[in-house]
Amino acid sequence: MIPRHLSLVPVNPFQAAALQAIIDVEDGRCRRGQYPYAVALLRQLRGGEAGAITASDVKRASLNYNPKDRAGEPKERYLAALDKLVESRGDVCPLPLSGCAVSQYFPQTGYRLSERQHRRWDVSDSRREKQQEKERQQKRRRYRGSRSNDVKNHAKRLIHCLY
Repeated sequence: MIPRHLSLVPVNPFQAAALQAIIDVEDGRCRRGQYPYAVALLRQLRGGEAGAITASDVKRASLNYNPKDRAGEPKERYLAALDKLVESRGDVCPLPLSGCAVSQYFPQTGYRLSERQHRRWDVSDSRREKQQEKERQQKRRRYRGSRSNDVKNHAKRLIHCLY
């Protein structure tokens, strides 16, 4: 079985909605308005129905949105954040969205970032190992050089004592 993050057909409905929203905006079907990517995303999550964006639409798209919380962020901030998230294809996840929004809409982004991190670690480990091996070789050469100098000096002293 193919893992979800590697599947060609998105199994996650949020991922499918985000991909379709990107296609709609870039094909010019939904380019007008202040937040074209967010509007297209919410329309996809709603099932393709047109209409005004309500608080329940934003709540469906972002689980940490609570319209009844007076101290919370307004709907406009969530729309702007969703727009930036979809526009950047998961590379930028601005506040007030939680970090899990990236994995919810773009699970391949988390996989890509973790692969990059693992590659960086592998490269740094191999560099460190090469540097340590180089230092060991230099230490060995110095030791051999000093041993051969000790032998030469000892031989010179013996020869000098004999004469």
